[in-house]
Amino acid sequence: MRNIYFTMLAVLLLVALSGSIAAQNLPTFGTKEFGKLTPSASITDYGIFDCSSQSIYGQPPFLMQITGFPSIVIPDGPTYMAVDNFTGIQNPVAGITFWGLFQDGTGDYALPPGPVHFRIYFFGDFINGDTLYRADLYLTAQVQLEQGIPLCRFDAVFPTTVSLPQDGLISVVHVIEPDPEFFAFYWIASMSGDMMSSIYLIQYGQILDSQMVPLDWAFCLNQGSVIPLPLNNWAIFIGVLLIIATLIFRYRKYS
Repeated sequence: MRNIYFTMLAVLLLVALSGSIAAQNLPTFGTKEFGKLTPSASITDYGIFDCSSQSIYGQPPFLMQITGFPSIVIPDGPTYMAVDNFTGIQNPVAGITFWGLFQDGTGDYALPPGPVHFRIYFFGDFINGDTLYRADLYLTAQVQLEQGIPLCRFDAVFPTTVSLPQDGLISVVHVIEPDPEFFAFYWIASMSGDMMSSIYLIQYGQILDSQMVPLDWAFCLNQGSVIPLPLNNWAIFIGVLLIIATLIFRYRKYS
């Protein structure tokens, strides 16, 4: 009986300790500045920091001053959610590109192992719970180290093409998996929209705190048409030969 008592006490102590560790790891609610990047070829030419040619709406990241918000869902805990708007969408949306960075429970830059679980929301009206679409996706980052900061780009294709109203709201949240190591995704800011968005602290379906912030968040919406695969050199060579053969045939036929 005494052994059972001590076993139960040990389990309760471990649960309490794990809860306190999780509480210590929780990021502060609000935006966070990560520093300024000095101009360099990789950020002035943008590269992975720009929207693709398939983008129908774009807010690429602002890299001269990196600001982020911990847009995360914590199991059995609070949700930190950034909500931004988009306008003028004309085509169905096939996917999304977004940018951010990760920090571990000690505040150091880090990258979680393996694909990362993200939840993408589209809202008509966030406050009234008008969710137009939700997708749970496991994504692998394209990482570029910029002056000591590992910046991540994520490209996602939705399971189905999404028809949205011209104007709406979007949120990208990192669903933190039960793991001994804590990694928080910070969605980084853009300055390419209307410079107004909202951040929320939510638990058990209730908004505990909210703020309007003079920032946009970095994302691009990609169009619903199929993105063509790049042609390899042999395909281009054969195509040129076919064009030449057709021209020769027509010349001989009408000469």
